[in-house]
Amino acid sequence: MAIKIRKAIEADAPQMAALSEQRRIQYQVYQPVFWRKAKDSEQVQRPFLAQQIANDEIIALVCEGEGGLRGFVIATVWGGKVCNIDDFCVALPAEWAIVGRALLEAAGEAAKAHGIERYLIVCGHLDHPKRAMLQAFGLSIDHYWFTAPIVQPPDQNSPCSIRPAQSGDVAQMAVLAKNGRTEYAEIGRDNALVLVCEKAEVLLGYAIGRIVSAPPVYDPGGQTCLVSEFVVGDSTDWPAVGTALFEEIVRKALRLGGVQIVAVCDAADQPKQAMLQASGLTIASEWYQ
Repeated sequence: MAIKIRKAIEADAPQMAALSEQRRIQYQVYQPVFWRKAKDSEQVQRPFLAQQIANDEIIALVCEGEGGLRGFVIATVWGGKVCNIDDFCVALPAEWAIVGRALLEAAGEAAKAHGIERYLIVCGHLDHPKRAMLQAFGLSIDHYWFTAPIVQPPDQNSPCSIRPAQSGDVAQMAVLAKNGRTEYAEIGRDNALVLVCEKAEVLLGYAIGRIVSAPPVYDPGGQTCLVSEFVVGDSTDWPAVGTALFEEIVRKALRLGGVQIVAVCDAADQPKQAMLQASGLTIASEWYQ
């Protein structure tokens, strides 16, 4: 199949939105809450795509072939050294190996002109053809997004005390994080849930969740609790401390209108993954570098 990669133009937005709609229909079978599309998702996305195409700080490429567009990719390249790719579609699953790879290579070459050094690409966990292309391209999974609908957890005796974080906890939280972080601006914010687990005044772990709305092309049925940081000091504490923190953040998110929880987890953190799976979460998406 003869294909041509070129910069997207505003007139491409309707076909790009149609390809995205096709993917959303496919993905909502994988995760009926997390990937549930909004009724008017295709119409909502068209002006958004047109704005992306017009933005000089965004790389928007399409692949032309027989019958029209065979795929497209949108990469953000502002700030840092990462080429972030979320909107990335092909017309047929079998075309990932050729069309998808060609688009990815072209986006990478364009990103180099912006000083970008590496990719960060999201992929549905069950999108096997796309996953195979990314892996064949030489990329590997950096982290996962785990998800589950929110349900009231059972009352259990916690091995530690769970409470909202305070400013005096910051130093211990930073030690637990082991990433050089020195401040936690989320503490005290209305849309943030920052909880710590302590025993004998020693912090054993903490979790940070934000109550957020889904992108307008999706409709999970309510708010999402996105747990972006979830840390324990000892990996053997995930079954007890991690579960206690998770269940308490679920309770609080439920009272704030949360219908689903999403937890970010490094690909290499097997104990954390095991705790999330034991709590009923499954992988929604993978993030490749």
